[in-house]
Amino acid sequence: MGISRLIYGRSAMVGLHLLPDAWYDDNRVTCWLNTRAAEIDREAGVVVLGSGERLPFDRLILATGSDAHLPQIAGFGAPGTFVLRTASDALSIRGYVQQVGAGRAVVAGGGLLGLEAAYAVHKLGLRTTVLERGPWLLRRQLDAAAGALLRGYLENLGIEILLDAQAVSIEDAAVTLADGRAVAADVFLVAAGIAPAVDLARRAGLEVARGVVVDDLLRTSDERILAVGDAAEWRGSILGLWPVAVEQAEVAAENAVGGSRAYAGTVPVTMLKVVGVELLSVGAIEGATEIADVDDGALRYRKLVIDADGRAVGAILLGHPELAQAATAAVRERRPVTAWEALS
Repeated sequence: MGISRLIYGRSAMVGLHLLPDAWYDDNRVTCWLNTRAAEIDREAGVVVLGSGERLPFDRLILATGSDAHLPQIAGFGAPGTFVLRTASDALSIRGYVQQVGAGRAVVAGGGLLGLEAAYAVHKLGLRTTVLERGPWLLRRQLDAAAGALLRGYLENLGIEILLDAQAVSIEDAAVTLADGRAVAADVFLVAAGIAPAVDLARRAGLEVARGVVVDDLLRTSDERILAVGDAAEWRGSILGLWPVAVEQAEVAAENAVGGSRAYAGTVPVTMLKVVGVELLSVGAIEGATEIADVDDGALRYRKLVIDADGRAVGAILLGHPELAQAATAAVRERRPVTAWEALS
């Protein structure tokens, strides 16, 4: 949602709000800010707030989100170590960099948030290194060819990329890797995925695995209570993506007022928010048939993934914004295709 821009931008919180204040009044939504849900009393059908007030419910939707996942890294938690999950995290990073005059940053994680965070601290003027545990960047969204092109682009910007690199400790302004190498770091930022926020649901006695377990109607083990987004575990999966949360919220809202709409999954669509990169990944990144071509010099790559039935199930586009809308529609609708030209 653009939180990384708070690290280097000048507009503070402007533009980060999803809806204007008037929207809530116009749609008869009561919004409680700075208020914690302390407990769910399922027997009484009440949410107990941190202020002591009690809100009765007939149906309840849990959208508690997630926290940053923290791997075991010795020394993490010392001054200069951060995660980037909230606006306050971003502002803390910005403030610390200015306060101590930081010059070097290391970001652990070569996924979407890690790369956006790396670009943000780079824009703030820090020499930046990204540590990626795998053989290429964005392994969930890109194949090896696209990952290599993206790495080259970021390195040309001045961001160092270390692959097959895993941080094990930080001490004395240096991050030590599993292979013994040390990388200088005044700022160490971990972007290693999410941890669903399930404490409230667990205390209420709802079924919890990694996330709050839901069925196809997004109901928890208590049919009056639904869960969506990063907190919800559907068919053993937590995707942790904004479009998933939006679609699940629409389904849950309908079911909370008496509907019976089934959630059938969301085709993941990923865009990287780094200036100069036109990157889109939708659906699967490999399949029975793959139609791909690359132009290294122009940072252009396109790959169409087709299943055994001849239907589009995925696409990777780097430097091809003109194909984004058609490719996304073809994958979402699983259209029969034989070539890129069939999308036009």
